[in-house]
Amino acid sequence: MTRLLQGESFAEPTERVLRLARIGLSASEALPPPSIPHARFMAILGDHGGAITLVRQRATRLDHESTAFLRELAAISAARNDLAEAERALLFARELDGTEPATARDLAALFIAQGETGRALRLLSALVELRPADPTLLAVYAGTLLQVGRGDDALARYRLRVDLCVREASCVGARLADVAEAELELGRHEDAIRSANAALAAARSERALLVVGLASIGLGDHVAARAALTQIEAGPTLPRAQAALAVLSPTDGGTSSQERPVPEGEPATEETPPPEE
Repeated sequence: MTRLLQGESFAEPTERVLRLARIGLSASEALPPPSIPHARFMAILGDHGGAITLVRQRATRLDHESTAFLRELAAISAARNDLAEAERALLFARELDGTEPATARDLAALFIAQGETGRALRLLSALVELRPADPTLLAVYAGTLLQVGRGDDALARYRLRVDLCVREASCVGARLADVAEAELELGRHEDAIRSANAALAAARSERALLVVGLASIGLGDHVAARAALTQIEAGPTLPRAQAALAVLSPTDGGTSSQERPVPEGEPATEETPPPEE
């Protein structure tokens, strides 16, 4: 039964899923101890509160299966605009593992959605103090700072993550790309290009190429933009690269306006200066 429902969403269950869930719940009620599949049946049938109660009966500290389920349940509750139920699920997940970055990220996002920015930042700041060298927590904190308009503080955390790489090229490249993306979001195009080029010097990065392309468009340098964007051939950045290329004129590429190509067979000539008065 649980295998039949594996991978099914309980956000908008089909009649088939509901029917299987009712059968599964009925069959599982007499099978202690409570389990995540039991809770999933209840959630599919719309009883989120009952699902949380069931998880509470079986969960232990550092129970990653339960925390993952509670985050999923919170996301569905939030999508239904039941922020109180979402908060309940995430606070319980935090009881189970108070330093799990994904739970902290979701809880901070929920606080911000409720207009409680200060509460979100206090939560993440306290966690970072406990685990200052945790790159995932630093990324969550930096992303939240960026979201609430504290760009310089966000960049400081992103750069700290680069320092934690211990000179591993792929790590440096990926985290410098994070810095470049943040600078691009802040509209600091020249800084973004510098950081992206530093990322590319460490390791190939489609994200860094995309930043170079988009930042170059922001600076009006369509030649550099096309040169970077056309190097992206696959991966999650490809649709954005293609969309950016689509807005560039077909003639925006190859050389800059200062280096126009000479038509084939025509000798290069110097531009004739205007006659002197």
